[in-house]
Amino acid sequence: MLLSEKIRNIATPGDLFPELSAAEKKTDYILADIAVKIREKRKTMQMSQKEFAEFLGVSQSMVSKWEGAEYNFSIEKLVDLFTRLDIPIDIREKNSKRSIKVFENYFYTKWTTKSKNKSENNAGGAA
Repeated sequence: MLLSEKIRNIATPGDLFPELSAAEKKTDYILADIAVKIREKRKTMQMSQKEFAEFLGVSQSMVSKWEGAEYNFSIEKLVDLFTRLDIPIDIREKNSKRSIKVFENYFYTKWTTKSKNKSENNAGGAA
């Protein structure tokens, strides 16, 4: 079954990857929620990722990782960032449409990377 078919046929995004533990799914939901909050703040400030990065003194690639839910914050760094941006610190597992979209994009990337790596490893082992 194609990934697009799996996505259409699931009850929740968490059902897409049943091999993940409940803790892994919750972590990914929280990272998606953080990503949405950071992206919304940047958009509210009417800044590009590059401008936002310069404003915060980080690289554009770091902002991209934050917004793509690809960065696992320490509590200290998250509190510091949210305080600097005046974002309320209310991090919890959520099912908002925006968080679900980030979650799906994150898992799509994670899944396709895992599948590609498995294929390459299997091909290498067959030789």
